[in-house]
Amino acid sequence: MFDPDRESTLADDVRRGLAARRKRIPPKHFYDETGSRLFDRICELPEYYLTRSEERLLGRSAEEILEAANPTDVVELGSGASRKTKMLLDAAEALGLAPRYHPLDVCEPMLRASAEALLARYPWLEVHALVADYERHLGALPEGPRRLVVFLAAPSVIFRRGARRHSSARSRRASGPANFSCSARIS
Repeated sequence: MFDPDRESTLADDVRRGLAARRKRIPPKHFYDETGSRLFDRICELPEYYLTRSEERLLGRSAEEILEAANPTDVVELGSGASRKTKMLLDAAEALGLAPRYHPLDVCEPMLRASAEALLARYPWLEVHALVADYERHLGALPEGPRRLVVFLAAPSVIFRRGARRHSSARSRRASGPANFSCSARIS
């Protein structure tokens, strides 16, 4: 189960969520290895139009975004399987750019699998993955001279009300995420 240095666990979040007037559990707890793979499969269903809509928008805009940003680093919040990331990396390659990629997600097995797949497709790519919670670890995002931070998911699905307001304050107090880097193979 997701931990990076605790501060909030599933038990803590369930206890707080069930004690609240409006009952809730943060969706980050659904994205263990099984949940992440299940969500990836849901994204392929004809009924789940969000991913296809986002892919169409990004497909039309990826090159323009990268040309304007000219990033040395691309940081992706909630990267999951990095499905849409490939559109950004294809655009980077077409423009002759080679930014480092920093995926951030709560599921380490999904991060490792997607990093390996990306490295196989883009031999020039450096991946510096962060096993982290973007509600608590935004302060640990890597610095870079020209950093492009992307969130290629439907925010209404992932963020609960109020989380956006408090996430940066929490991230300043939180300890850092677990991380790993690779540029050829993940050991």
